[in-house]
Amino acid sequence: MKTYFKLPFIVALFAIGLLLSFLSLTTRMELVEETILSYEVPPMTDMIEELHITGELVRASSDVPEGIRIYFLTEDDYRHYNETGVLPDTFIDHEKDRVEVGMPSFILIKNELNESITVNLHIEVYEIDMPYAILSIPSYVLTLVAVALLMERLMAWVREQKPKNAESTCYLRSQLTPLSIS
Repeated sequence: MKTYFKLPFIVALFAIGLLLSFLSLTTRMELVEETILSYEVPPMTDMIEELHITGELVRASSDVPEGIRIYFLTEDDYRHYNETGVLPDTFIDHEKDRVEVGMPSFILIKNELNESITVNLHIEVYEIDMPYAILSIPSYVLTLVAVALLMERLMAWVREQKPKNAESTCYLRSQLTPLSIS
């Protein structure tokens, strides 16, 4: 049997393919901008403003009193809000002081208090990079080669077993005697 049909070689190909696959999923986040935004929100109003932030991930935090909710809306969230009035489940309020949102375009602050309030938001903007993503291609190729070799090895084993089974079947047939019915 050739070396590449041996089981340790096939297992090694699977292991290398799996290792490359996991390595290709490695992500790196880089802080590109950090700022504090301040908003004066009138009583009993919803204030919406466009965000001019370029980044893939935004982490925002703020300490707000009960009755204030801060939503970060993507383009799709904003469109959905305009059509249906439904807001997303990710928001900052008096219980939850931090949120992460992918590529927000708008900020909506709901003030349900009877007084004007100033909201200060700490914003961190991150770029997400996958520097080893190209390794997924050789990982895929190695895994396909390993599967093909494993299937070929299995087919060779089945072919080896077939003559043995044929001999035992012939032996069993010769041992059978016809039954006579009287």
